[in-house]
Amino acid sequence: MKKLMIIGFLLAVLVTPAAATTLYVQGDSVVNLRNGNSTRHKVIDTIDPGRAIEVIEKSNNWTKVRLPDGKEGWIVSRLLTDKKPADVIEYELNNKIDNLSSESESLQAENERLIIENQALHEKLEETLELMTETRTAHDALIAESADFLTLKADHERLVNQLGEKTEIISSLETKLAITHRSLMIYWFLAGAGVLLLGIIIGAATKPKRTKFI
Repeated sequence: MKKLMIIGFLLAVLVTPAAATTLYVQGDSVVNLRNGNSTRHKVIDTIDPGRAIEVIEKSNNWTKVRLPDGKEGWIVSRLLTDKKPADVIEYELNNKIDNLSSESESLQAENERLIIENQALHEKLEETLELMTETRTAHDALIAESADFLTLKADHERLVNQLGEKTEIISSLETKLAITHRSLMIYWFLAGAGVLLLGIIIGAATKPKRTKFI
C-alpha cells in the first residue's frame, strides 16, 4: 500500500501538466512523434522543422504535444523551442506585408470611390442650390404677382361698385327722362289742342254773317 502511494506521488511530481502553449520544432531534420515518452515507443508520425505544435504536458525529458490535425504524441523536449524559427518569422512578416498591401489597395480603392462620390455629391449640392435659387426667385415673383393681382382685384371690385352706382344713377335719370318726355308730350298735345280750339273759336267769331233775303 505504501509503495503504491509513493509511486502515485512520484508520478504526480514527474508528470506535470503544462498550460496550453505553442512551441516550435527546432533543428534541420524531421522529428519523430512517438506514442509514448521513450525511444522504445512506436513512431506514429514525423514533424518538419519549424512546425508549430501545441504543448499538452511534460514528463522528464519528453513533451506531449498535439498537432494541428489533432494527432497527439511525444517528442524529446530538447527538440522544441519557444522561439519562432527565422523562416516562420519571415513567412508571418510576408503575410503581414501582403495583408497590409491588400489593405492599402482596398483603402486606396475606397478613397477613390469616396472621391468620386464626394464629387457627385458636390455636383448634386450645386444643382440643389441652383434649384433653390430658382425656386426662391419664382416664389418672390409669385408674391409680387400676387400683390399685383390683389391690387387689380381691389381695383376691379371698386370699379364694379362704381359701375353699379353709375348704373343706378343712369336708371334713375332714364326714369326721370321718360316722365319728363311724357309730360312734354302731354303739354304739347294740350298746347296743340288749345291752339286748335282757339283757332276754331277765332274763326267762328270772325266769320261773316249771312244776309237773309225775304
